[in-house]
Amino acid sequence: MGNSIGKPKNKTGRKIVAQKLENAKKTGILSLSEHGLESVFPQIFELTNITTLDLSKNSLKSIGDVSIFKSLKFLNVDENKLPAGSLDL
Repeated sequence: MGNSIGKPKNKTGRKIVAQKLENAKKTGILSLSEHGLESVFPQIFELTNITTLDLSKNSLKSIGDVSIFKSLKFLNVDENKLPAGSLDL
């Protein structure tokens, strides 16, 4: 029992996110689940070759235009604060 949003379970911080962004350039996979994000890092939109983007379990109210990710096969934005119909696909 307790708050399901609660404190992020993943290590967070700029250093960790920078490392994950760098790894995503090589792997095509970016997971920023449970990082307590309130907005999307602009650097994410430079990763146009990613195939997997996981932004679940944050506090995002918008994520921008994800249609630029031409290779995207998996997008997870569950458990955020996104309004219905807010995804640009």
